[in-house]
Amino acid sequence: MKAVIIATGYAPNIEGLTKSVSAEMLPLLDRPFLQHIVESLINRGISSVDFIINEHAHVIEELFSSGRRWGSEFKYHLCKDPERPFELLKNIIKVNSTGCLIVCGNRLSLSAMDCYATFNDKESCVTVWKDGDKEVFAGIAKVTAELCNSANIYTTFQEFQSLLLSLDESEKMFVDEPLFIDSYQNYLRSTSRAMTSDSDKLIVSGKVKDESIWISRNVILHPTTRLIPPVYLGQDCRISGGCVLGPDVVISDGTIVDNKTSIKNSIVLDQSYVGEGLELEDVIIDKSLLVNAKHNSVLNIPDPYILGNLSDQSIKLVFYHLFVKIFAISLLTITLPILMFTAIFLKLRGLKKLFVSKEVVTLPTVDDILMLKTVRVPRFNIELPKQGRHRGSRRRREFFYCTIPGMLGVIYGNSNVVGLAGRTIDSIEMMEDDWRELYLKGKMGVISEASVIYDNEPNADELFTAEAFYSVKKCFKHDLKLFMTYICKLFIL
Repeated sequence: MKAVIIATGYAPNIEGLTKSVSAEMLPLLDRPFLQHIVESLINRGISSVDFIINEHAHVIEELFSSGRRWGSEFKYHLCKDPERPFELLKNIIKVNSTGCLIVCGNRLSLSAMDCYATFNDKESCVTVWKDGDKEVFAGIAKVTAELCNSANIYTTFQEFQSLLLSLDESEKMFVDEPLFIDSYQNYLRSTSRAMTSDSDKLIVSGKVKDESIWISRNVILHPTTRLIPPVYLGQDCRISGGCVLGPDVVISDGTIVDNKTSIKNSIVLDQSYVGEGLELEDVIIDKSLLVNAKHNSVLNIPDPYILGNLSDQSIKLVFYHLFVKIFAISLLTITLPILMFTAIFLKLRGLKKLFVSKEVVTLPTVDDILMLKTVRVPRFNIELPKQGRHRGSRRRREFFYCTIPGMLGVIYGNSNVVGLAGRTIDSIEMMEDDWRELYLKGKMGVISEASVIYDNEPNADELFTAEAFYSVKKCFKHDLKLFMTYICKLFIL
């Protein structure tokens, strides 16, 4: 039997979340809601699926493609009006004289799926959920061409639903409450049910810890974080210290939750940043967008330290780091003869061990000793004098002994060309609170603001001033200016 999924994206009650993705493609735990529907149909023997689509059609086509991945055949039909897709539906059903399964893309009745065999025995059948005295279409119906001919080009989804519910009682199949994604509150409620009563009926990735706690791969979870089930943590998430998550919380892929934040009965969508010390309940977060499901309100948060978008930053960072690595490789290639000459010179002076590596903390990071990660930065095994004999002499030694070998760290992705000087965990612990907070939010570099400004080793006040100034001014243009100034000063005698 053929299934026709109506996934036009028509969802006026959640349009705050559907600017860049259709409602049916919003995630339910680890995958799009629509994918759960498709997989449920295929697991019950459906081998041919037609999609009626409208908004963000390319996203649906890219995900499901030809259907070969599922061992099925998928076709796509683009409708002009997302609220009135039934003219297309009539044309599809004309070709299938035995009738088709009509599936609504924004609701999923797992109990109706389990009764699939019943659809084969009936000419027409509609699944119904009783919400008190009210009958609600549960999302699946078997219809004939004759029934569809009752609809016309102007028929809305609500009118078609009423048409289905007008069938005889003998053609109705009463089922349990479906999972809905047609309003903010229903989205939260369905997500909660997917983690509890319906969790054994859905395909969900991630390792189950204790009771109703899913943790996906590559999740960094601080030991002081408290999880109250049910909770789902997607891939590549980072949960900082003192957080309380749950009950009924989903943290989607690539999300960061900062220190001492409490979240309950909420969904945080992909690539979102949730700031420090927040208390969130009954909300849906999509990057900088905050949806209050209880009050049905949508608010855009302009402050990136409260709610932020990590996806834009990640794309920019990929190109930035690629450029930096290519630049570091070029610089290291050009200066390779100098590197070799320096190594030979130091060896002839009796230096037994040419290279050492300093273990420094990666930046940016959170202000928590348990969450700090370290990398090794290479340099020649020779100490720099605090003051040079001549102007610029200490900087030139630093260039030969530290900067050139440090480019290896840039190539490996452990550092940047320009940034804050690397520090050990011990030295970070000794910093004053405001200085440490400022430093840990920066980025590490081989060339620092202090090394450009001061000819000799700076004292603590000078170093703080330089690092505070860089933290405010840091951008690609400022980094380029510092690098050019540094190179120019190398040749000043």
